[in-house]
Amino acid sequence: MFFGADFANCFTYLHYIEKMMNVPYKFDMKFEGNVTDENGSTYTRTQYINTQCFGIKLPERYGYFEDWLIERGMLRKTRLGEGVVSCISEADAFSAITAKLRENINYFLVRPFTEADLIHKYIYDPAQGRITHC
Repeated sequence: MFFGADFANCFTYLHYIEKMMNVPYKFDMKFEGNVTDENGSTYTRTQYINTQCFGIKLPERYGYFEDWLIERGMLRKTRLGEGVVSCISEADAFSAITAKLRENINYFLVRPFTEADLIHKYIYDPAQGRITHC
């Protein structure tokens, strides 16, 4: 359920399914840092984040997927005050995402990926002021 959030821009469950399906255009990026716990003890911790490869471009929003879900009755939206509430079941979301990826591995990308795009590299785009590949 999404209260006021743009479903087509905030549906990060998609990335969880991409990880589960081990899509070729994502990889587990390792990073390390220091963690200070509640007792003041500091230790080094290694974590991984599943991120897209350097050459992959994602759409700014998944409006086409949102429309597809609405047309099939999987996603429901209604106005609430000055915003929108959207709702989809986990089962419908899972089946729709996996079906789209099996049908076309490039469905959630701006353009089909090539081998040259599959660079395991992290990028921060200062011009956009945000992380663009996580």
